[in-house]
Amino acid sequence: MLLSHAGALRPFLRRIRAAKIPDVADFAVLSVVLYYDTGVVLELLGFSYPDEFFTPFFESPAGPRWGALALLAVAPWLFRWGAALIRGRTEPEPAEPTM
Repeated sequence: MLLSHAGALRPFLRRIRAAKIPDVADFAVLSVVLYYDTGVVLELLGFSYPDEFFTPFFESPAGPRWGALALLAVAPWLFRWGAALIRGRTEPEPAEPTM
């Protein structure tokens, strides 16, 4: 999962290094990576978060855990693919004057 997310972040980092503003999809990928990877890494390091609705990720049964890991691994790529599908198909609306 972490390797998949590192690959998904490459366009974001490339644009930052080139002093360009990243795309909206790049920020969506960054959000997914920061949110889910931070949680998984903190849980691997032994931090627990008691919650009455959700069990900790690594305490869940193996079957659903592997499915969730697979979904998390492809989530940033799904954002990228979805953004590529709609790119150029919609026109941005002009901004309304505020005064």
